[in-house]
Amino acid sequence: MKQTSIISRLTLLTVTATALALLLLWIFQIYFSDILPLAAAETMPPSWRFQGAYLLTILIYLLIAIAFMSVLGLIALIGRRYLPERRQNSR
Repeated sequence: MKQTSIISRLTLLTVTATALALLLLWIFQIYFSDILPLAAAETMPPSWRFQGAYLLTILIYLLIAIAFMSVLGLIALIGRRYLPERRQNSR
């Protein structure tokens, strides 16, 4: 596989994951803006709104992690491609 195709795929993955995370964050702010985090001592009966907010939060964190890891991969690939190679000192 060519290195440019890997770079373009990682770029697409980064942009897509970031866009989906922003979209889910926007949905979270619109539909679940009144849900506040509970203290550890509080007990609330589980409702679909709390479970939905929890699921959206997990998805947002996963998408941010995917975008971050793909950016790290892009930095490594581009750095390896464009930085000059170091010579090994032989004794």
